[in-house]
Amino acid sequence: MNHCFKFFTFLFIFNSAVFANENSISNLKNYPNPFNPGEKPTTIEYQLEYSSNVTIEIFDLSWHLVRKWTIEDGQLGGKQGINQIFWDGKNSDNQIVTEGAYVCVVSVLAEKGIKLKNKQRNTTKIAVINK
Repeated sequence: MNHCFKFFTFLFIFNSAVFANENSISNLKNYPNPFNPGEKPTTIEYQLEYSSNVTIEIFDLSWHLVRKWTIEDGQLGGKQGINQIFWDGKNSDNQIVTEGAYVCVVSVLAEKGIKLKNKQRNTTKIAVINK
């Protein structure tokens, strides 16, 4: 086994342990999936253990940023418990995205009264169909 492989294996295990111990975001899903932007938006739903600053980013499969929301601690989308954000299938230029697969990344930036060493992320896939 070469040293490079050992390093990356250690890095993967280390990062997995960090995120497993700091589970302040869970149950990320979206529905309907797939969805047609011309009919209705998709609901992005997740649960926060604490009120937190949250960033939601939608990427295409080339990891180009399509849409981004920044949510303050305690605002809708940043409250303790179940949160919902609606994506209408439009990019940041207010144009409907093309049909295909997208990745939704929800990141917790900080928890109220608690300092985090790492940004916590959860991801899900979103399929867009245009009829």
